[in-house]
Amino acid sequence: MVIRNLQSYLNRISRQQEPLFAVDLMLAGTDVVGNPQPAELYRLVIQELRDAIESTRVFVRWYRGSCVIAPGVKIDGSEDLHYFTFYEEIAKSSEIADLVQQIAKVYANTVEKVKRFQDSWRKHKGKFVANKVSTINPKGRSAQEARVPAKTYQKSVQNTNEETLTTIKLIKSILFLSTEDLRL
Repeated sequence: MVIRNLQSYLNRISRQQEPLFAVDLMLAGTDVVGNPQPAELYRLVIQELRDAIESTRVFVRWYRGSCVIAPGVKIDGSEDLHYFTFYEEIAKSSEIADLVQQIAKVYANTVEKVKRFQDSWRKHKGKFVANKVSTINPKGRSAQEARVPAKTYQKSVQNTNEETLTTIKLIKSILFLSTEDLRL
């Protein structure tokens, strides 16, 4: 029963058709961090595997060929009774150990992919700056100050009678000002 369930679980997580889990990537300062962290995610999955195998301690052994629960055995030096469970057999099984190792390998590969994706954002670290205004305007001028020459030029153009010629000059000057301000 446990072997069959672990095999079906391994088959399910090995298929790439549906997501195994969700990780939220957030910006913390200039770093991209995941919630949960990849190492924590791997630790949680391995703990769930251990818990699944440990849960077989609940299933007490029966007498051979019957549905009668075997009584507990008193062990020397202890007052408590020891009940034989399926856990003792499952914990020793090499087939179970192989399945757990394969499942752990699938999750280790998946967590490694999440880490690589998270680390791929490091190349954009320079773009995640808190004070973007000083970075964008290195000349010390704000966007509002950069618009002032264009507005004064526009007012002077409106006073002339040559509408088409002045419109072309205005467009050229605005384009020149905006491209000059964008140069770093």
